[in-house]
Amino acid sequence: AMDQGEEEATPATAAKPPRFLRVRVKDEDGSKVNVSVPLSLVRVLWKFIPRDAMRELEGHNIDIDSILAAVNEGAQGVLVDVEDEDGTKVEIIVE
Repeated sequence: AMDQGEEEATPATAAKPPRFLRVRVKDEDGSKVNVSVPLSLVRVLWKFIPRDAMRELEGHNIDIDSILAAVNEGAQGVLVDVEDEDGTKVEIIVE
């Protein structure tokens, strides 16, 4: 017979390792950029992000190299959440 009281409990919501870096840019006029990049390809694909999106990030003093370093060190969740006085919102999330 099996002992029912000695089962190991595993949490139902076990944390999954992050898989994507998501970049969202929303302007007050409704235009949006929403890019998801697999973490395994972030360094390679980062070079292909449109220049205007990169200028927008730089305009908000967002240091891409620091973000990539944080991702490589295991950072998770919201890394950047900035809203400009003109209504532009930038979010960078590891999910």
